[in-house]
Amino acid sequence: MNHVNLSSLARGYDYRPMSDAARRRAQEAVVERTQPIRVALDIGGGRGSHAAVWADANVFAIVLDPSTAMLAHVPEAVHRVCGTAQAIPFAAATVDLVYFHLSIHYGNWRLSLDEACRVMARRGQGLIYTLGERHHRQSFLNHWFPSVGRVDAGRFPNPADIVSHLGRLGCDVEFSEIDEIVRTTPARFRCSVRAGYVSTLQFVSNDELEQGLAAFDREYVEGDSVEYVLALDRIAWSAPDTMSGSVGS
Repeated sequence: MNHVNLSSLARGYDYRPMSDAARRRAQEAVVERTQPIRVALDIGGGRGSHAAVWADANVFAIVLDPSTAMLAHVPEAVHRVCGTAQAIPFAAATVDLVYFHLSIHYGNWRLSLDEACRVMARRGQGLIYTLGERHHRQSFLNHWFPSVGRVDAGRFPNPADIVSHLGRLGCDVEFSEIDEIVRTTPARFRCSVRAGYVSTLQFVSNDELEQGLAAFDREYVEGDSVEYVLALDRIAWSAPDTMSGSVGS
């Protein structure tokens, strides 16, 4: 798989505002926890929208991202660190929450999880939102751009493999499925696609893009409402006391 242009994706995020559902997911990550969340790390957190929610809740919020173009947009209340998920530049056992929101598929995901567990504090919490086969089968983008499902299937790790890997590390793991209803307008959808609001669109050819948008225009006219389901997989885990700081040592 070719490299994603994160600078281009950062610009595309102008057309990907944080949804109310995503905001609730960020809030739920730090509130009503059995263990208090003092330090939260959004790994591959891009422009910092989720971490900003944590900062508003008086959590020490950090975004880790390899793109300076992404980090340039991070709000001042959020601490920003330039780096990768596979080599988190933090000491062991220093973070109460590690969080991947549609970012676990960037790079070696097993190493990313090893590193995430290494920096988790004793009885720390981990949370992943990702996309699996359930999404790939019904993807709204794939309906218009048929290569999207194949590309996503090659990029995103199987959620069952993520669960198995965390289990082998000794974590207590919970898996659940979440459906988010996305509503937009035809004009907004067209602009979002042309701006490359998700990274997979970088692997769609210009011909396929134009053909898909033409088909979309034949079905939707101005004044219509565009509605589809974003089928998310949620993986939550907690680290046992004995694992803290041991991974990757």
